[in-house]
Amino acid sequence: MGYGISKEANQHFMQKLRDQGFEVTEFKPKEGFEGMMASSEEYKKNYDLIIYSANMATKSNQTIVRIEWCQPMGANVPVYINSIPTIFISLENPYHLLDVPRVKTYINTYGSSDIILDKLIEKLMGKSEFKGKSPVDAFCGKWDTHL
Repeated sequence: MGYGISKEANQHFMQKLRDQGFEVTEFKPKEGFEGMMASSEEYKKNYDLIIYSANMATKSNQTIVRIEWCQPMGANVPVYINSIPTIFISLENPYHLLDVPRVKTYINTYGSSDIILDKLIEKLMGKSEFKGKSPVDAFCGKWDTHL
């Protein structure tokens, strides 16, 4: 999935995944209405992992930027989180967890430069460990925002 003002960072991220040998499919909703969408069994059969990548930056005069899900009827809402492993990555906006509270793996990068995307791929590939804390720790005052 790709969201944002510019698809450039999302396109770079997808290319970096391809460079690592992954087969990447960008979601495109089918024309029509909800009943015409693919079944959950079809998604489970065809995909091992779903990654949502959001690149929607906040500004000093626009501190709230919310995701508007695709038509028809929110076709790209994270509905398969319990049947297909799902990761939500917020590149520029640390507040998207409000839009996807049920996603079990949520990553903030706080930027979308090539260096940050390279570090993100490195972390996803297990070449170095994540150093951040879970949102639960944030409520306990243990927040660490470093990738």
